[in-house]
Amino acid sequence: MSESSSNAKIIYIVAHGHSGTTLLDTLIGNMPGAVSTGEVERIAQWAVSDDPDKVCTCGAPITECELWGSCCDRLRSNAGEETLTRRSFWARFPVHLGDHGKRFYVGFLLPLLLLLGSSRLLGLFRRYAPVSAALRATDNSWHLFRALQSVSGARIIVDSSKSPLRMKALYLTRRALGQRQPLYVIHMVRDGRAIVSSYQRRIPRSVAHYANEWRRRLLYRTAMLFTVSGQDRLTLKYEDLASSPLVTLQAICTFIGEPESLAGEAFENAGAVKHNVSGNPARLDRDALAQVRLDERWRQELSTEDLSVFRRRAGLLNRWLGYR
Repeated sequence: MSESSSNAKIIYIVAHGHSGTTLLDTLIGNMPGAVSTGEVERIAQWAVSDDPDKVCTCGAPITECELWGSCCDRLRSNAGEETLTRRSFWARFPVHLGDHGKRFYVGFLLPLLLLLGSSRLLGLFRRYAPVSAALRATDNSWHLFRALQSVSGARIIVDSSKSPLRMKALYLTRRALGQRQPLYVIHMVRDGRAIVSSYQRRIPRSVAHYANEWRRRLLYRTAMLFTVSGQDRLTLKYEDLASSPLVTLQAICTFIGEPESLAGEAFENAGAVKHNVSGNPARLDRDALAQVRLDERWRQELSTEDLSVFRRRAGLLNRWLGYR
């Protein structure tokens, strides 16, 4: 696959669900020269789905979207597969690491290799089927980023897929296309009590269940982030973003080496059309995302007993993140 080189900066947001990643993704995407993609790891799955709800934020099906359709055309041309329909091409172009996140979540080869953080060691196991499939999907992601940059002209591309497995695979394959790609990792965190409450609103389950899940995923993300260079990662709190969005965006600009003035311009473009894939349903409501406000409903929704259960299960880690 032949492609022109690209210097687009990739921002990857890794987080637990319900942490405000759609908001952060959208705000960064409002900055001049940036494009917000949402959970782009789902692009191929959504493109071949007949589910009417699986549409781009612009409202069009993935295969008919102006941005994603053009990206698909660029990818088809580069691969010499112009005769394929867009839907057929996406079906043969995985960018998701498959079910490895479920099958290997507690350990085994693929996450172990990614945890160790050695691209050379990862390459040694390229012939092993699960690793080979994951690397193919990761290479495809880099081709997709290149196509996005070519089609949109963006200098900054935001991927809020959240998966720590995908994050680490991308980080270790930054030279996949022969040129080191700038990849910046933002670890988005939120008070665990707020996440528990948010999940309970949608699927009622015990506080203990959600607290255990939050603790497990935080430990997993922390382990995956361990071998990511300090200059390539930044931890942000949802509460800071919601309370001081401008200051937070300015910090992100400094982190990725862009002028802070871009942060102010982001709020002037709040109503612009976006092309996010998946994420919070609020992505379809431009006005809702334009109204940034702190959500702390957990303070009223969780009982004293709920808080006690959370404290026993995950209180130590929550305090480690700075929440009291």
